[in-house]
Amino acid sequence: MRYAITVALWLLTDCLFFVTTYIAAYFLRVGLILSTDFPFDHFLTITVIVSPLFLLVLLTTRTFALMRNQATVRNAAYVAYSCLVGTAL
Repeated sequence: MRYAITVALWLLTDCLFFVTTYIAAYFLRVGLILSTDFPFDHFLTITVIVSPLFLLVLLTTRTFALMRNQATVRNAAYVAYSCLVGTAL
């Protein structure tokens, strides 16, 4: 039970982190204004939809295993693959 709660909290914080970094990237791109050419609400909606899908890709590659050695080349390849899929999404 403790494992499931830990992984769920890990996923939730990662999802919030992804959304927050995409929001920061939006404001770095357009400045500290809300652009009419690149609407923030559409961007935020798509970000909130895509973030769980990206985390699902990370889950399928077993990146979120608690006892996994994170310093292997194989794990780096899984994360790189997940990043490419996340970028495509």
